[in-house]
Amino acid sequence: MRIGVADSNHPFSYVAPTDPGDLANRADGTWTTPDGRYRVHVGGSSADAPLERGVTRCFPGPAAGGGGA
Repeated sequence: MRIGVADSNHPFSYVAPTDPGDLANRADGTWTTPDGRYRVHVGGSSADAPLERGVTRCFPGPAAGGGGA
């Protein structure tokens, strides 16, 4: 299975708010994809995911088509 950092569902990403103190506009910000160690779970559902493995990822920056996209 291939997971692309630039996929439209933004795997491994979260929205970093422009102003973390402004709760009314918390969703304003940019997608951020931090490098690091992730735990991947595989199974038939979130309640039944018997396979798991830690993976370390270093994502390409925005100029390479990934990272902060």
